[in-house]
Amino acid sequence: MVNEISIQDDFVFGSVMSNKRLCQHLIQLILPELKIERIEFPTVQKTVQETQFSHGIRFDVYTKDQNGVVYEIDMQIRHTRGLPQRGRYYQGRLDSEMLKHGKKYATLRQSYVIFFICPFDPFSLGRHRYDFANYCQQDKSLALNDGRTAIFLNTKSTQNDYQKTCVTSSITWIIRM
Repeated sequence: MVNEISIQDDFVFGSVMSNKRLCQHLIQLILPELKIERIEFPTVQKTVQETQFSHGIRFDVYTKDQNGVVYEIDMQIRHTRGLPQRGRYYQGRLDSEMLKHGKKYATLRQSYVIFFICPFDPFSLGRHRYDFANYCQQDKSLALNDGRTAIFLNTKSTQNDYQKTCVTSSITWIIRM
């Protein structure tokens, strides 16, 4: 019996994403509209726990670009309940990491939580990619512009949606690594 190791293996994902050049390339594939010139050295499996009583988290990959934009990339293998709430919690933890005591809220930078290579459809709509940002429910053209974006990439898409090329390229690229 042959055991194959894929990018979904925690060690392999961490090894690939700890390479600054590969991590930057992946982020650029997922967010082609951004012009990322450089990123900080990616921190793999960064643990954040404020107190012994708070719920700690582990960011699979945490990095920033030249403009201070924060990216958290999380490999999501299993379809667990509460994935949207987990994204919310991660986004809040990113904010608490960025905003130090005495700093103004306006100093919070753009942040992306990317649940990468979900081998399941997290919202059962058949899309390759789901992007979430805050907007006004009464007027969806009014965005909150608070700088938060959560992205879920789905390898099991059934739609021929416009994001297919980006998601397929990202997944194919990372799997070849």
